[in-house]
Amino acid sequence: MKKILCKGKESECVMKKIFKILGVIAILVMIGIGLFIGWIYLSEHLHDKKLDRERINDSTTLSKYVEYHDWKHTKGNLDYSFYAKDIKCDLLKDRTILYSYSEEFGNGYIILDDYTIYKTAFKSDKTYSNGQQCKQIQTDIKFKRFQVQGETLYLISDNNKYYRLDLSQETFKEFTSKEDSYPFPFIENASIKKIKPIYHTDTDKHAYIVLKDDGQIYEQEYQLNYSNIHASKMISETLLYFNKDYGNITDFSCDYVKRFDERVSMITSDKGLFYLKQTDDQKYIDTEQTYEMVASEIYNKYKSDVKYMNTNIIFTTDNNIITTEMICNDIDKEVK
Repeated sequence: MKKILCKGKESECVMKKIFKILGVIAILVMIGIGLFIGWIYLSEHLHDKKLDRERINDSTTLSKYVEYHDWKHTKGNLDYSFYAKDIKCDLLKDRTILYSYSEEFGNGYIILDDYTIYKTAFKSDKTYSNGQQCKQIQTDIKFKRFQVQGETLYLISDNNKYYRLDLSQETFKEFTSKEDSYPFPFIENASIKKIKPIYHTDTDKHAYIVLKDDGQIYEQEYQLNYSNIHASKMISETLLYFNKDYGNITDFSCDYVKRFDERVSMITSDKGLFYLKQTDDQKYIDTEQTYEMVASEIYNKYKSDVKYMNTNIIFTTDNNIITTEMICNDIDKEVK
């Protein structure tokens, strides 16, 4: 066998061939890297276009609007999500909710149109033994109305006795003015549907925001008599929100716009959803911010998808729950 040796010009020829091969490989590698990078950018671009199409064209219901306005679809500008999704409570198909309350982790209750009360666990991945996420709280008491004081629910029976719901024990505790004076005299006033304290000027004068059964919101000031709570009296009343402007008001919530300035920040009614919106950019430190109550454009677009709404949560007709505050924002103008 002969050995092939590279000498002189022959070795130079071999080296040139090697460099050419290496050059071709380098070019191919660079082309491959370029194609790979281009593919990544193209894929991201196509993915972004897909998300935009979903956000703009597929937000056909309130639930779809929420689904397609998460941080991915809005590129971090919004992060909408469901409070609870695909809830299991079949009785809601044919029943009307009068009131709903949910705790932070999803346990709560609903009052239906016949004043039956159900415990709920809509955020749980489990159901009660009845296969539902709602279970009736059994009682022989017949209720005829309820009143909300702050976040506390008071129930009034047919024979005018007063109760509080103990959700953990699934029982109703009866009380009298001698045992618990605070709810009086408000709970005895059948015209009051909801009342919330906002400030007090001294030890016995207290101001409240009050929703009455005429569907209007008032500010009332009371002089409380703690030695005889039934002797407390209202000393002033101002009508804040008219039903001729806002419809028959069903709920309200309050918030501070600045220190010691608590105002009605959200209203629900048979006419829509309204929220307090800042209407200027406050360019200077020494100028006051201005606010006005505006209608929710998102609600107005999707109101046919709403089964029940208060200032905390919204039940949709396709069995989802969202927070009401979520749609107290400007609507996405690109949505078709």
